[in-house]
Amino acid sequence: MRPLRSLASLRGPHVRSKLSSQQARHFHPTKPAPFPDVASGFIYGIHALTGLPWVYSLPLTAITVRLLVAMPLQIYTKVHARREQNLAPILHSWKVNYQREIRWLRSRSHLKEPLLETAPKILDARRRPSVHRQESEARASAAQASEAFHHTPASELTKILKNRVEDRRKEIYSAWRVPRFYKAANFLQLPVWLMVMESVRNMCGDDRGLLRYIGSLIGNSWHPGEAFNSVPLEAEPSLATEGALWFPDLLVGDPTCILPVLLSASIILNIRTGWKGTPPKEAADLPRKEMLLRVFPASLKGPLYFLALYIGYSASFGMPSALMVYWLTSTNMATLQTVLLDKYLFTNPPLKSWRQIHAAFPRREQ
Repeated sequence: MRPLRSLASLRGPHVRSKLSSQQARHFHPTKPAPFPDVASGFIYGIHALTGLPWVYSLPLTAITVRLLVAMPLQIYTKVHARREQNLAPILHSWKVNYQREIRWLRSRSHLKEPLLETAPKILDARRRPSVHRQESEARASAAQASEAFHHTPASELTKILKNRVEDRRKEIYSAWRVPRFYKAANFLQLPVWLMVMESVRNMCGDDRGLLRYIGSLIGNSWHPGEAFNSVPLEAEPSLATEGALWFPDLLVGDPTCILPVLLSASIILNIRTGWKGTPPKEAADLPRKEMLLRVFPASLKGPLYFLALYIGYSASFGMPSALMVYWLTSTNMATLQTVLLDKYLFTNPPLKSWRQIHAAFPRREQ
């Protein structure tokens, strides 16, 4: 009687190839990479300092990185975003003021006598408040403004309005210390996150990282085809025994696909919490620029949801459990930071938009 074959020999060839790609980790000397090596030293330092298994030290590393790098940048961005939001009604009021001034001067410029008595007060009070301006300069500026608005087409008046609003915006933001590119500060955490993720991937012996491909492409600039060659990596042997629950081996993927599902759910929750926007119906009455700024984050949620599902789907095909554990912790920590900062960073609610403030006043009886 022929002995029974092993279960592995009874599986199809496609199943064997998939399992071998998940389970096999090659132990080779790795090439030095400066930036991932710095992140790897940080990860190994926390692991050695705490003495915890990798299944606990990796989440602790993610929390530490979020607290030291991401949270200060997030606070900086939110503080200036709230300041800009509070200044938006003032800036919009100046815009409406300039519109009324231009329309008034254009409607009165057909009169024979120049606007020497009333226009100086408007220009002096609305454009640049100064009570010490000489009478002759005020009269001359009023006459020039009246003549200029009379012969200027509507398209040029629109440019004049935009320039005046932009000058006023720079003046207001400078007085209230609102940086111009403060929103870009939140993206400074992305290189740090990529380096740590790349380091965890290298520790798992996985050579499919983006940074490693870019580094190989730079090193082989004269022969870019060599960048696609696999670079042998050295896996951390202790990751194979310091897992937990249903994933005791952190070097291989999750056969139950629970971690990929949790990863997609965590990313979707982070998008719903952090990417806040105004629905198009509610923002329809706002000015065009303010409407676009409020609707744009909400319009990105659909593609980001699809990307989150795709990340979980791709993670089910052999992504190391160590990488998913770190990614899960970092994403959930980012969501928790967003919720806590939105709730406790500011004690007062933000100012309403200009139209909502204006609508709060009772109408005059005719």
